[in-house]
Amino acid sequence: MATASMQKSTVQRRVVTLVALDGQGGPAAGAELRFSSVSDDFGTVILGNSPARIELENVETTLQVEATFWGEVLAAILPPGLNRHIFHFRTVSKQLHIGPGTAQCPDGTQGQPCVDCIVNGSVIRICA
Repeated sequence: MATASMQKSTVQRRVVTLVALDGQGGPAAGAELRFSSVSDDFGTVILGNSPARIELENVETTLQVEATFWGEVLAAILPPGLNRHIFHFRTVSKQLHIGPGTAQCPDGTQGQPCVDCIVNGSVIRICA
């Protein structure tokens, strides 16, 4: 016999992990990642020494990410099903960044390490 917890439907979410590495292969701490789709701004992350993560309610969203590190800009388009990307910067870290990163919604709401943003009625979770 099925229990109540087994009968609950689970909401699928797309979880995308993003890594940023500097020119020596270490974490690009301090890099800024800006998340968006064709029509919406999802927010930004300033990286600490850990990867960033974004969770989307719509698993079919094509995610656009612009990464900036010491003036060097890289971009990626992540279609549905592609849930991990690594940015390889040529720039070598110029300073030591210690501590967790910060996530920020388009409306300015911030969280450390994560924040939940409401974008067009959908909850977008971004984590630094």
